[in-house]
Amino acid sequence: MFKSVLKKLFLILFLALLGGITASFIFIADPPSSETVKADTTDNVYGWAWSENIGWVSFNCVQSFCSGNRTISCNSDLDCTGSGTCEFDSLDCLTSNYGVDYNEADGKLSGYAWSDNIGWLYFGQNGSGFPAGGTSQWAKESGGNLEGWAQITNMNPEGWLQMDHGKANPVTISNYEFSGWAWNENDDGTGVGWLSFNCLNQSECGISDYQVYINNAPTITVSPVTFPSLCDNPVLSNVTFSWLFSDDDPFASQSAYSIEVYNSVPVLVASTGKIQASTDQRSLTIPDINYGQSYTWKIKVWDNYNFASDWGNGSFNTPNHKYPEVDFTWGSSVGVQGTTFAPKALEDVFFNDIVTIYSAGSGTWLWSFIDALPNASSTPNPGPVQFQSAGNKDVILKVTDSDDYSCEITQTLNTQMSLPIWEEIKPE
Repeated sequence: MFKSVLKKLFLILFLALLGGITASFIFIADPPSSETVKADTTDNVYGWAWSENIGWVSFNCVQSFCSGNRTISCNSDLDCTGSGTCEFDSLDCLTSNYGVDYNEADGKLSGYAWSDNIGWLYFGQNGSGFPAGGTSQWAKESGGNLEGWAQITNMNPEGWLQMDHGKANPVTISNYEFSGWAWNENDDGTGVGWLSFNCLNQSECGISDYQVYINNAPTITVSPVTFPSLCDNPVLSNVTFSWLFSDDDPFASQSAYSIEVYNSVPVLVASTGKIQASTDQRSLTIPDINYGQSYTWKIKVWDNYNFASDWGNGSFNTPNHKYPEVDFTWGSSVGVQGTTFAPKALEDVFFNDIVTIYSAGSGTWLWSFIDALPNASSTPNPGPVQFQSAGNKDVILKVTDSDDYSCEITQTLNTQMSLPIWEEIKPE
């Protein structure tokens, strides 16, 4: 009985103590006026910081969520199994367009971060009255160290968050990633306490992969599309899309892409969805693609922080018609043709084209004969042609139609040794 009373008394004291601690750290968050908060999605600081006392602090309204469930924060598509893909989403910016920006030229931080528990965290550069300690300036990077202060606006005139606090592990920036701790303690002993900028600080990465980092959105430049050889396969099928990934951030790389293709209606006719790949080229089969048609396409890429570019837009036209179909035969005369005749050196050979042209006008023929006389011709059916020696001899026929579409074919003739010329002489 006595032990039970002690347990209840201990529980009451514990809850009272917890309430007192909470009251000293948690503040009502009243957002500043719209004239004060002026951040937008071009701000380049992203991610989350963590405090045991106030929870999460978001550094940008553009944050990563699973497309199928926005309550799930993610770093990669693996975090969204069964809940879509991991996307950087700006939907939150429609109601509160905030963010923190890093100026690479002077190292200064500006803008607003947000906490559901303490409200706005202001990174100058307006105002003064910094408390003693550290560097008397607004938060600024210098030589990889983050110096100075940010201010918790609901705790004004106190609420100063110190980056270079002289304690263990102050805030630093390396390879555009923050690490270390910021510190807040007010004159009356209240405050936020420690704010961690990276899960590495507490060896929690893999359990809670949070961090604050600097990242500029990648950009995309589309290249002209290409088709497979339309001489070898006259049926349009695969189209090859190419692009150039670009990102101002050091160590940035492409992690994924998505391509969409539309016909002239426009109706979506092909889509890759989000593909995890660093390649800058993709061949894509487009159903019901035809000659003489116009198409548009667009591509989005993601960097290694899973931050997407804007859509890059391109267009292309399929060829007006099929390319020439080119083939030929040869023989000992115009009327005797095939592909097995093996002429002797210096023997007459006659060629016959097998060509179909799909353009409205006629075309041009260009024959090339290796080690032969003549060694070239521009007529459809040249001959006689004499190869000058024995061996394998290439014959090339290139046909170009009136729309400048050209195809060529190479075939090899096996030329035999000529029999010696001899005359029988009667012995005397």
